[in-house]
Amino acid sequence: MNQHFYAVIMAGGSGTRLWPMSRQAMPKQFQKMVSNKTLLQETYARIRKVLPEERIFVATIEKYKDIVQEQLPKIAKERIILEPASRNTSPAFGLVAMTIGAIDKEAIIATVASDHVVNNALEFENTFKAAFAAIDGNKGKLLAIGINPDRPDTGL
Repeated sequence: MNQHFYAVIMAGGSGTRLWPMSRQAMPKQFQKMVSNKTLLQETYARIRKVLPEERIFVATIEKYKDIVQEQLPKIAKERIILEPASRNTSPAFGLVAMTIGAIDKEAIIATVASDHVVNNALEFENTFKAAFAAIDGNKGKLLAIGINPDRPDTGL
């Protein structure tokens, strides 16, 4: 696999959509929803099957830094990207691009939600690999992966 591939797990969500289980003190990405692992831990485990740990980062806010370190003890402090203020997804992606770009000017970065339940980990892994293969050699391009919607929704 290309040495310029990176993944950043986006874990800065504030926990307002799945109340009362998910709260600002402990948003859903840090909760155990479908297994004995939290959604963040499950996300990390899926990505770890594709990339070495030194190319996996977590983006979050200062308030959740300690929770991230507790739940992912293998993540080095320098691989936790702290947003200076919670400003939603686009500014977070910009900070991620600046941070990883300073490390590797040729970086190809996948941003992955930390709060999704993935029932077929092998399909996720294969899709992740296929996406990296599709984008490799297509400098300046953007590739988005998602699921087919089954209804209109302005939530994302």
